[in-house]
Amino acid sequence: MVQRVSASDSPKRVYGGVSGEHRRAMRRSRLIDCAQSLFGTRGYANTSIEQLCAEANLSTRSFYEQASSKEELLHAVFDEITGRAAAAAVQAMEDADSSPLAERIRQGFRAYLDVSCATHKTARICYVEVIGVSQSMEDRRKEFRDKMIHMIIAETERAVRRGEAVARDYRYLAVLTIGALNALAQDLTDGGVTVPCSREEKLDKIVDELTRVITAAMTGP
Repeated sequence: MVQRVSASDSPKRVYGGVSGEHRRAMRRSRLIDCAQSLFGTRGYANTSIEQLCAEANLSTRSFYEQASSKEELLHAVFDEITGRAAAAAVQAMEDADSSPLAERIRQGFRAYLDVSCATHKTARICYVEVIGVSQSMEDRRKEFRDKMIHMIIAETERAVRRGEAVARDYRYLAVLTIGALNALAQDLTDGGVTVPCSREEKLDKIVDELTRVITAAMTGP
């Protein structure tokens, strides 16, 4: 995200023991937190820059020092959540490296959803609010999707090397996996399917279903 630095807020200036650079980082963090809260409750389209500034206790000038537009802020929030989710999934699969294939898959999906669906707000942003915003946002989503596809393909290739999966082209399976995960998480977020159980139990059901499908696709004839 582009950050603009005013001459009056140079990193060399120190006020109250806090540098200008550190103050800007604090303002950016506060703005992203407030954007996540408002986008995840009011919705992106129903949130104004004025509301964001009021929530973050920032002036309009300070807002534009951090982001060129409201959409740029949405990009930053999306990047922050999905970046943490992807990192959590990678770490979970590494931690389960000695476990059977199905368990590694299950742990990876669960870690990803535990971050992206940590709250209704994060889930709404990741799976609902970013859809149809603009071509730029669609390009951002596609870029992230491609990274996830490459990550999934890398895991399938490792499973093949270990003799756990059949050797074939797994790109279509990777695309299918991302589509299914997004659709199931979106359904969980907007309440499309009413299931009489808790949010945690719904996440378990999503993870179990994805694990069964992907494991069968990798190990079947």
